[in-house]
Amino acid sequence: MRGSGKRDGPELSEENDRLRRALDELSVLEEIAAATGADQPLQSILATIVEKSVHRLGAEQGTVHLLGGDSSKPMRTLLRRPGSSVELLPYRLDDQIAGWMLKYRRPLRVNDTADAAQPLVQGLAQMGVRSMLSVPLAFQGAILGTLNLFNGKSPDGFSEEDERVLSIVASHSAQVIQAAKVIGELHDNREALEKENSQLRREVRDRFSESGLVGTSRKLSEILRLIEKIRDTNVDVLVTGESGTGKELIAKAIHYTSTRAKKPFVALNCAALPQDLLESELFGIERGVATGVERRMGQFEAAHGGTLFLDEVGDLDKAAQAKILRALQERVVRRVGGGESIPIDVRIVVATNRDLEAAVREGRFREDLFYRLKVIRIHLPPLRERPEDIPALIRVFADRFCKEFNRPPVTFTAEAVAQIASGPWPGNVRELQNEVKRIVLCAPGPRIGLADLADELSQPAPAGGEVDAQSLEESLAAFEKRLLIQALEASGGNQAQAARTLGLSRPGLFKKLKRFGLKPGNFENDAAPRHWAGPERAEP
Repeated sequence: MRGSGKRDGPELSEENDRLRRALDELSVLEEIAAATGADQPLQSILATIVEKSVHRLGAEQGTVHLLGGDSSKPMRTLLRRPGSSVELLPYRLDDQIAGWMLKYRRPLRVNDTADAAQPLVQGLAQMGVRSMLSVPLAFQGAILGTLNLFNGKSPDGFSEEDERVLSIVASHSAQVIQAAKVIGELHDNREALEKENSQLRREVRDRFSESGLVGTSRKLSEILRLIEKIRDTNVDVLVTGESGTGKELIAKAIHYTSTRAKKPFVALNCAALPQDLLESELFGIERGVATGVERRMGQFEAAHGGTLFLDEVGDLDKAAQAKILRALQERVVRRVGGGESIPIDVRIVVATNRDLEAAVREGRFREDLFYRLKVIRIHLPPLRERPEDIPALIRVFADRFCKEFNRPPVTFTAEAVAQIASGPWPGNVRELQNEVKRIVLCAPGPRIGLADLADELSQPAPAGGEVDAQSLEESLAAFEKRLLIQALEASGGNQAQAARTLGLSRPGLFKKLKRFGLKPGNFENDAAPRHWAGPERAEP
């Protein structure tokens, strides 16, 4: 009797059946959960789902079919048990089932395909399928695909209980599949970003190696050797030189050839920002410091792990100098309006075209910051002090701009190169680069001669402030001989290297050496400087 708290036989049997079914459902989910995880490859997850479903519900075949997005094809996994009487089901069958699911959004259970009227089911019967059970893989209202089971000659079809169990499996599986798809997309995006970053780093390395750090002069070679010595250290560097000499290129050369190359390179022109904004730009700012101000990290934080390049550091006021000094000493920064100390791992490279030693004497630059920065000092000489680098720079710039503007390659005659190299170039490498760009854009043909140069370049350079009385031919010959001697000295008598520097073929170099009575053996030494040179092009 119910009042006695005891249950009769049928009621107890029914409850036992419910418990058995619940345990069976939990067992299936436990097996699938143990064998799948969102961190596994999606194809492996699908294979596990169909395998567990086929074996647990006694089906002959099973498929998991995922619908494709706008940019992907559908994915399908099929399992066929040994001895199955069902033919290998074609891919289009899963597409048809998925179409039915998208339309009706509910399970499809058929236990006798011969008696069914739907065209889809009639097609199944022709392939030896007697019974089928398909349920949607739905996540947050969206159907990701279908989970399908098939039997052939077996007289036992699929029950309502089978449908309920498979629906529960599908519900759990859809969550795992969606998570795996998201993780897979994130992984693909990360790989794409890493590939893009790698490409950008290569482009940056190519750009700075083709935009000024080119030549064979002893001064430039000494700088490049020093960079090789310090690039993998954390020592801060001071770069000095006139405007346009390529000070930022030195900073990039240090960064992109060091162990920090995969981390950020952050550049900030200290002279381009008002002093009242410089502190927040360097160290960041907290939200609410002023009306409408949002929290923002500074350049020190942005460069964490990499290199921070501060250009025109000589223009900083004393307050900003003191805060930079503290950041360098403590290796922590504090945002404007914040009290938290943020650790930083940053290499500092600073540059200036000012005389910092004079600024220290005059009290305009902190002496302690100056000595902190000048542990390694690199002075980049102006172009007029290294004219032997000009032929290589011309060649590299010309190649670069011909590619950039889709122009055919050009070649400068020896006379044109000599005349360009004789110029004063107050704007240094930047001015030379712009002049070569103009020449490439305006060149009437592939060969650049004296007539193609700007008016101020096509005239002989004055000597000592007075017009040279020599003829143009004599002036060019004297300058050409000087370039030959400088190239041979820089290369240690290496004729091939000297020819590349001057943009000549080796036979062309031999003719000129013979013309001026120069012997390469007179310039040989055991320590020819290394250099970064552009692509070789022989003079036609």
